[in-house]
Amino acid sequence: LPGLCSGELVGANAITEEEAGSDVTAMTTRAVRDGDDYVITGVKSFVSNAPIADVFTVYASTDPAFGHMGVSAFAVSRGTPGLTVGEPFRKVGLESVPAAQVRLDGCRVPADAMLGVRGQGAAIFQSSMRWERTCLFAGYLGLTERLLDAVVEHSAERRQFGRRISENQAVSHRIARLRLRLW
Repeated sequence: LPGLCSGELVGANAITEEEAGSDVTAMTTRAVRDGDDYVITGVKSFVSNAPIADVFTVYASTDPAFGHMGVSAFAVSRGTPGLTVGEPFRKVGLESVPAAQVRLDGCRVPADAMLGVRGQGAAIFQSSMRWERTCLFAGYLGLTERLLDAVVEHSAERRQFGRRISENQAVSHRIARLRLRLW
């Protein structure tokens, strides 16, 4: 934890699965208790920071019958046997955040690698996503602002039928509505 807080270590949040997305009730990754360890098996399909991560927060079902209340979270170090990180995905957006598949094939972690208590994984995930969704929203809001500025500039420069398209009432009203929606 101190390494993650200082930025010395990079973390990754491994929840998404190909058939489940981030729906924790549909995940198929399992963690089975074996003595003082848990053995984790499954595939996480889209893990941000995976290619560069030092530690992964891996979400796995420890009690499938309990749905989201049966999901637990584990801190798994990159070098743990059974954890394999795939090649980075080609992405269209968020290019500064590499992503890859993470495969857990009989990945054995000590029981004290569990974050919180058994069955608390869904709550841990929701808590981390509140922060992430806020940050992502700010970026999208900034992008929308830049796009709207480009629309205003284009409508002032583009001419159709001998006048700027911004002089058309329908165009200017749509731009005004977009601006109001941003405020």
